[in-house]
Amino acid sequence: MEDELRLRQELEFPPYRRLALVRLEGQPAQAEQHAARLCRLLGRLPGVEAMGPIPVPGRKTSLQLLVKLPRSARLDSLVEPRQLEVPGVKVKVDVDPLELG
Repeated sequence: MEDELRLRQELEFPPYRRLALVRLEGQPAQAEQHAARLCRLLGRLPGVEAMGPIPVPGRKTSLQLLVKLPRSARLDSLVEPRQLEVPGVKVKVDVDPLELG
């Protein structure tokens, strides 16, 4: 367990940071454009690291971002919900996800 905790601390994963998995689904070009925009927006926030977008395996119209947040931060307090939404792209946020794939 000590090795796992040490690795998680080095990688800044829970319990040392909070994770949010942001999934986007829609027309590929539109979803990709919005995902890239969200990644830039989130990555500019203090203490936030946004990675992606990458395709969701087995889902041609889905992309995902992985967002690392300070342990005490809440994504909904850093970003207004309207900033996550665009017409034609469905956005789902999973805070502290159990699975990343």
